[in-house]
Amino acid sequence: APPPALVPAPQRDDPVPPPPLSPAAASAPARTHRSDCAEQTERRAALARFLREQGFAGGACGSKRSLFKVTFPLHCAARLADASAAALLIAEGADPRQRDSRGKTAAQVARRQDKGGSHAAVLRVLESVDAPCVTAAIAAAGA
Repeated sequence: APPPALVPAPQRDDPVPPPPLSPAAASAPARTHRSDCAEQTERRAALARFLREQGFAGGACGSKRSLFKVTFPLHCAARLADASAAALLIAEGADPRQRDSRGKTAAQVARRQDKGGSHAAVLRVLESVDAPCVTAAIAAAGA
């Protein structure tokens, strides 16, 4: 005997519409998008403030030169134990493998400055960059 033919399920001519969203639920995506934009604006303002205060004019990847010394914003954040700034710099493209004029990476600068765990947070950020996603660096800083 031939196998029984598959019969499609009956289709309704008038699909049942989903229930309407409450006003709070309807505005949730927009509120989330606005808060994401506000958060991004705050992060960029914090980064610009850090760069300005530390004398860097070339952005997250720029350098600052003196007579015999070249340093980078990420190295400065490492020296200052500023984990939030380090995370923001990495998110904006700063390379944690970049070496300063002394041949040191930002992590090496932080390790040298570390006294009793004073630079532990920034070291976590700098060491988490080897992870597949830079978001890990931001999460490690709590930014």
